[in-house]
Amino acid sequence: MQYIPTKYEKEAINLIRREKEAWEYANVFISEDQYFSMRDEIDDARRNYYGKFEEERDSVTGLEKLWVPLTEWTVERMVANIDLDTKDIHIKHPEGKDVRVPLVMKLILNNFLKKINFGEFLNDFLRRLAIDGTAICKCYLAWSEEYKRNLPTLKIVDPLNLIIDPTAYSLQDVPIIEKSIMTMPEVEKYLSLIHI
Repeated sequence: MQYIPTKYEKEAINLIRREKEAWEYANVFISEDQYFSMRDEIDDARRNYYGKFEEERDSVTGLEKLWVPLTEWTVERMVANIDLDTKDIHIKHPEGKDVRVPLVMKLILNNFLKKINFGEFLNDFLRRLAIDGTAICKCYLAWSEEYKRNLPTLKIVDPLNLIIDPTAYSLQDVPIIEKSIMTMPEVEKYLSLIHI
């Protein structure tokens, strides 16, 4: 069976294509004729962290270049200095109130954060922030086989897979187009949910 979009679906597809073309390179102007291409900036930051030259050999001598990992050292130092953990979350009790309530709340919160692997997520998020200079995550409910219920799921989103209006103050202010790479089982599960 061939899928034929309706009139409204065609309009939505055209809108998405126009926004993609307008915002794909994420150029941010700092003056009338000067701008940063945020995609190029993130790409350069990653290349510096992982020690990849644009050209592996020197154009004059033909010798292989030697990479000094200054960016990697700096990032690792920053990640070690930031080091946020779930143990850093403190719940205070209102003055004159029972001190045991915040203790119980802290145990409940720590248990919940452990269920959603928040500590591991936070470490990965901070590393991505230090490497790219920016980090984006999304939160959604997903079924947990272990706990037999929907739990919040945190996922780091690659900013190179997002297309947004670069002039927006916040991601909450604008529509977002996300390039999503899915496996065949994920596509089949998604299609079963939307009943196509």
